[in-house]
Amino acid sequence: MDMGLENPAALEALARAVSIIDGSVERLCDEISELPFVEDSEVGRLARALPPGPISFDRTIISAADAVRGTLDQVSHIVRTNTPTSPIVLYALSRAALVGAGRVVFALLPADPATRLRNARVLLAQEAKGFTQALDCYAGFEQFSRMKPEAQYLAAAQRQKAAIQEGNQPPGDGKVMYGAAEVVAAALEAMPGDADGSRKALKEHFIWLWNTYSGVAHAHAWPRLLPGSGQDRRIPGDFPSDLHMIATTAHVAMLSFKLRHQPGSANTTKTVPLTSEPG
Repeated sequence: MDMGLENPAALEALARAVSIIDGSVERLCDEISELPFVEDSEVGRLARALPPGPISFDRTIISAADAVRGTLDQVSHIVRTNTPTSPIVLYALSRAALVGAGRVVFALLPADPATRLRNARVLLAQEAKGFTQALDCYAGFEQFSRMKPEAQYLAAAQRQKAAIQEGNQPPGDGKVMYGAAEVVAAALEAMPGDADGSRKALKEHFIWLWNTYSGVAHAHAWPRLLPGSGQDRRIPGDFPSDLHMIATTAHVAMLSFKLRHQPGSANTTKTVPLTSEPG
C-alpha cells in the first residue's frame, strides 16, 4: 500500500495518531469501565428522560464507545506491527471508530443539558429506526425462525420508536454525523496543539472522512476517483492525518463519556475539559 509515508510529516502524523490511541484513548476507556452506572450521572439522567423500551441510551453510548476502542486497537496494532493488510481493512475499521466517536460526542460533548437531551433523543430515534426495521424484516422469517421476534417484543419496540420520534421523521446517519462534525470541530479548535486548522476546516475534514470512509467501507468505487497523498488509488485522502483526526475525536469522545458518567454530573453545564494533551 502506498500511503505517502515517504513524507516525514506523514510519518509524524501517523506516530501521533497511534500514540493517542495507545495512550489517552485506551486509558480513558479503562477508567470509564471502572465507573458504576449511577442514576445521578448525566448518562443516567438521559437514559431515564427518554421513552423506555428495548433500546436504552446507556447501552447505545456504551456500544459506541466499545466500537471506538475495539476498532482503533486493531488499527494501532496493524500500524505498529506493519501487519500485511489491505486498504479497505484500515478504512472500514477507521470508519467504525469515527462513527462511534461521533455518536458519543454528539450526545455528550455539548455543555447545555437541553442540547444533550435533544441530541440523545435523535441518537435513540436512529437506533429505534434501525432496530424496528430489522425486527419487522425478521418477523417474516420462516426457515430462520430462531431469529424471529415474538409479537409482544416487536410491539414494544414499535411503541418505543413512536414515542421517541414524537411524530417526526426518523433521522438518518447524516444528521448525527453532521451534528457531530460541528461540535467536534468547535472542541478541537479549542485544544491548543492538538489539531491544526480553523473550525470550518476541521468540520469539513470530519465530513470528508464520514462520507469518503463510508464509501470505501460500503465497497463503492467512487472514493478511488478522489485525490490521495500516494499513488495507490484505493487510498483516498491522507490516511496518516485522517487517522490523527479520528484518534483525536476518539480522545474527545472518551473525555466526554467519562465526565457525563460521573456521579453527580446529571443536568450540569460543566464543559468537558479539553486542555489535556492526547497521548
